[in-house]
Amino acid sequence: MGRSGRSRRASIHVALAGYHQRHRGIFMIAENETFDDLTITLDGSTFKGCSFNRCTLIYSGSLPVVLNDCKFNGCKYNFAGGASLTVGFMSLLYQFGGGGRDLIEATFDSIRKGTAMGRREAAGGTGNN
Repeated sequence: MGRSGRSRRASIHVALAGYHQRHRGIFMIAENETFDDLTITLDGSTFKGCSFNRCTLIYSGSLPVVLNDCKFNGCKYNFAGGASLTVGFMSLLYQFGGGGRDLIEATFDSIRKGTAMGRREAAGGTGNN
């Protein structure tokens, strides 16, 4: 299928992602697609072998995301809803210093090592431990 077919399908999937935000039940599933200059809500979606170019990616923390073998070029990332509140809370803990700072540093160490809770789902794993 030519590039125009990919773009059309990608637009349909992105439209469904917007529908999901309003109706909570339709999720984006994309494989080997290229997304250019789009705003995409990630919650509950699955992307395999996709490329994201100059996209704005939004995650609210309401549902897991699967990202297998994807490439991101010049993208912006936004946290919304519960994810935004979590990042804000983590920032507050870090600013307090002491035990809060230690907790956040340990969390980032765990993320760097790939042992953070939820990492497998976000990275596209099966979610089984």
